[in-house]
Amino acid sequence: MTVSPALPGDRLPRPELPRQALGVGVFLLAGVDLVRYMATPERVHLEELHQLAAAVGAVLALLLRGHRPVLVLFLTLPGMALSGMVFATMISLFHVALRRRWQIVAGCVAAASTVGLADTLLTSDALPDHPGAWLSLLVYTCALAAAPAALGAQQRTRRALAADLRTLRQRRAEELRTAQRLAVSQERTVLARELHDSVGHAASLIALRAAALRARTDEANTARDAAAIHALSRQALDEMRTLTGSLRADARPAAPLGIQELPQLIERAGHDGESRIDLAAAARWPAEAQSAAYRVVQEALTNCARYAPGARVKVTVASVDQDSHLVIEVHNGPSAQPPAPPRPGSAGLDGLRARLAALGGELTARPTSEAGYLVRAAIPARARPSGNPVADQRSGR
Repeated sequence: MTVSPALPGDRLPRPELPRQALGVGVFLLAGVDLVRYMATPERVHLEELHQLAAAVGAVLALLLRGHRPVLVLFLTLPGMALSGMVFATMISLFHVALRRRWQIVAGCVAAASTVGLADTLLTSDALPDHPGAWLSLLVYTCALAAAPAALGAQQRTRRALAADLRTLRQRRAEELRTAQRLAVSQERTVLARELHDSVGHAASLIALRAAALRARTDEANTARDAAAIHALSRQALDEMRTLTGSLRADARPAAPLGIQELPQLIERAGHDGESRIDLAAAARWPAEAQSAAYRVVQEALTNCARYAPGARVKVTVASVDQDSHLVIEVHNGPSAQPPAPPRPGSAGLDGLRARLAALGGELTARPTSEAGYLVRAAIPARARPSGNPVADQRSGR
């Protein structure tokens, strides 16, 4: 549900009556004159059927008031002149002012006033005998025609103001959304710059020093470790550039890492153990699911290196139950070396849980009976991303 922002002095619009109820009210009001005319027995004679026809025609003409208000007005004027059908003419004047320009409205008011004044003068027993009486008659006749026209013009102005208010609300909401998008874009740009300047600088120094250590040392183990550190730091730099590029508004989206890149990830991690990766599943699963699987394995291997150094690790990625679920399991045994001291919280796993929940999947992480640890994730088929930025977190456990 979209809520429009409030405007100063904004008031809730008054509820409008249904069109059917308004139509019934219009005909009831116009029918008052017709009933009054029919209730006069001396008027209903064969020689005065033209007056009855004019009265009925004035009421029936109101059916066209919404489409041809000027025509309806001139169809009601005979009823007013011959049968005294005032309400039908007033209703038609209201609709003329509601839908036509003021020049046409002024002409219609003048026509109705002229017909009303002529009818009064022709049907009265005596003409006004002094200027004050003439002025009163003229003002009364003109006011009788101008009042419904003024009400119609007021209603037309109110509708125009309501339409302008709706347009203003829509523009205000669009401006607010644009400002929010701009603020998010600016924050992402600042974050990308800070990552590049701080983490990127440190990772570059690590890569350079690892390369220098590898060139200076004569020990095979040290050279191998230096090469691994250099490769990992270069990978971190590449992923950081991909991340900072995705944060920038003008960057082209990079291809996400997926199942095909898992063997290289496991090899770079350098853990002893085995892996079973269903590489054929890469063609059957969307990029969002593959990227989530890659991050699960990456986070689990990072935690193994941190909390269970030297432990054997088994990685399994398979599409099961006729491709209904993509299952990822990373199982490490007991640590062969003293582990790093635990850190409070589990931001990495929490971020993965949020990411998988956005895809309709789930993640479990628990110790095993062999003093090891198991991380298991299941992603259902037709996984749909939610666009939640929390799902893209990547940090340590």
